[in-house]
Amino acid sequence: MFLWKRKIVSRADDIYLYVPDRSSANEFLDMIRRSRTLHEPWVYPPSNMSRYTFYLNRLKKRETIGFLIGRNLDDRVAGAININDLILGGSRSGSLGYYIDVDFSGMGYMSQALQLVLRYAFQDINLHRLEANIQPMNQASKALVNKMGFRKEGFSPKLLNINGIWCDHERWAILDSEWDLR
Repeated sequence: MFLWKRKIVSRADDIYLYVPDRSSANEFLDMIRRSRTLHEPWVYPPSNMSRYTFYLNRLKKRETIGFLIGRNLDDRVAGAININDLILGGSRSGSLGYYIDVDFSGMGYMSQALQLVLRYAFQDINLHRLEANIQPMNQASKALVNKMGFRKEGFSPKLLNINGIWCDHERWAILDSEWDLR
C-alpha cells in the first residue's frame, strides 16, 4: 500500500488515522485473521470480504465513522477504531469500537489513536458524549479508556449481542467538557 493512496485524517507520533476503503481490504483482513485470539471474545471484526464490504457500506451511510490505524514507520495497518451508533441532534453521541493488530498490542498505538479520535469527535464533528461499552473481564480495554479520562457510569446486563450471545457490559463515558479539561 502506498501512503499517497490513503486519505489520512490525522497523525500522532507513531500512527496516523486514515479512511478505510476497498484497497485496504486485504491488509485489514490479514490483520484480523492473525489477531483473532486477541480479539475474541471481546469483538468480532469483519473477517471476510463480504463483511468488510458491509462495514464500508455502513461508513458510506454515516451510521459509523471508521478509521484504520496506520504506522508511521512502515504504513502497516495497526488496527481500527470506530465511532458507532452515531446520534446527532439533541444527543450528539456515539459509542466506540476498536481493535489492534496482535503484533502491536501493548505498544501505545491504540492510546494514540483514541486521542486522535477523541479530538476528531469533540472538535471536528462536535459530539457531546462518547461511550465505550466494555465486557467486565476485558481488563486491557478498561485500562485504556480509564487512562484516556473516561469514567465508569454503570453496568448493563446483556447490553450487546457479541457473536450471537447477549453480553453484560460496563458503560464508560467521556463528555466533551471532560475531554477539554485534559
